[in-house]
Amino acid sequence: MNQKELAEIKQAILKKVEEFDTFACLVSDPDEDAIASGLAMEEVLEQLGKNVKLYTSYDVEDYSYLPRSEKYIHQDIASVDLSIFECLIFLDCASPERVLLPHARIEEFKLPDNVFVINIDHHETKEPFGDLNYISTSLSSSSEGIYDIFKDKVKLTPSLSTNLLAAIIGDTDCFKHTAITTPKTLRIAADLIENNAKHKLIIQNIFYSFAEKVVDLNIDAIKNIKVKQVGKYRYAYATFNPKKFGFTDVTRDQRALTQENVIRTIKGIDFSIVITPLEDGIIKLSFRSSNVYVRPIGEHFGGGGHNEAAGATINMTEKEFWQKLEKYLETAELPEIKN
Repeated sequence: MNQKELAEIKQAILKKVEEFDTFACLVSDPDEDAIASGLAMEEVLEQLGKNVKLYTSYDVEDYSYLPRSEKYIHQDIASVDLSIFECLIFLDCASPERVLLPHARIEEFKLPDNVFVINIDHHETKEPFGDLNYISTSLSSSSEGIYDIFKDKVKLTPSLSTNLLAAIIGDTDCFKHTAITTPKTLRIAADLIENNAKHKLIIQNIFYSFAEKVVDLNIDAIKNIKVKQVGKYRYAYATFNPKKFGFTDVTRDQRALTQENVIRTIKGIDFSIVITPLEDGIIKLSFRSSNVYVRPIGEHFGGGGHNEAAGATINMTEKEFWQKLEKYLETAELPEIKN
């Protein structure tokens, strides 16, 4: 979307928010952007005098450091009666199914016909699902979209500023993802810090507060890093074993030690892959790069994301995945990241 289209959608969203009274905010599987953006949106609506419920299908205890984290209702969203609300606001979701648990029956999840849907996101989306969609890949995060739309309508309290900044820092990996860190993003971050965002609290909790078993999980993955050449692409990869360490899943933040601080730093690779086998044959894939676009790889496996960071969830064996990946890379033409 261009800036003119975004400006028009912004005004339409503000009009609808003024019109409705009851809202449900729904967020994708947890990372800083999803969880903090949900908290920010909930506070924005509360400041505007609205009745709002904030839902997540996931346990968000790791994000309890965020202001107002107690506002989250932890409930499988597939079991929530969404028809009782006038408006649903999806955050950080390229598709509505992103709010569900990995093993949910996606085909049974339908949005109510009588409810208005707003989607605020920064992922490439082939088919926007909202009645109003504020979507731009130029945004650093969904949080930046919330800031753009509502900054002149509410007060930037310390809690709101902290949640907006946490989302930005989390999704840019402290501004290291150059493709989504723009001068505007940095100006917004400065504004939030000037409005008493708890910068130190955010940095401490995102980057320096890993539980011992999370460190052990990453050490195990790091020990098994491998590098491979297929066609013209050289990539590094590692596999997480969540069951071995008592996890049912591994969040992006929990695998960051390996993905962002080790495997991605290997000199001479074009991109990196982290795979996480879950139950029932489901595998989560995560791709990172500073050299070539990895979004096309994510899309090839039914997912998506950004040029530097993408992912997918697949239902196949690891052997099948590696075979399909190698076949794809033999003829793939991945654009270079220029900026």
